Amino acid sequence: MLTDENNSDYFDQMYQEIAKLALAQGDKEGVIQNMKKSISVSVTNNKQKDRAYLRLANIFYKKPDFPLAAAYYDSASTTLPNTYAG
Repeated sequence: MLTDENNSDYFDQMYQEIAKLALAQGDKEGVIQNMKKSISVSVTNNKQKDRAYLRLANIFYKKPDFPLAAAYYDSASTTLPNTYAG
């Protein structure tokens, strides 16, 4: 599915689903790589991009890698709606 350009509008969602599978397998690096891919291919879906930024920020916060977590939280703040409670 990721090789079919007809699905390009859904690549961001597909990468996030792959990241969920990696998380279930305990593959934290796989989660990180697929969330980054999701962000890079997401053009119009800010909700999907928000989730990816926040998931990466939380991962790096727990590592702890606070500078990288802060960078992802900052990126999320540029696309999250002002009404976001988190």
